[in-house]
Amino acid sequence: MSVFKKVLRRIEKTSLMQSEQKEQ
Repeated sequence: MSVFKKVLRRIEKTSLMQSEQKEQ
């Protein structure tokens, strides 16, 4: 389960970075 949470965190960080790039 911890691995799944780690993956979720990765996806959240990636989506955040993508949204930041879109704003720029």
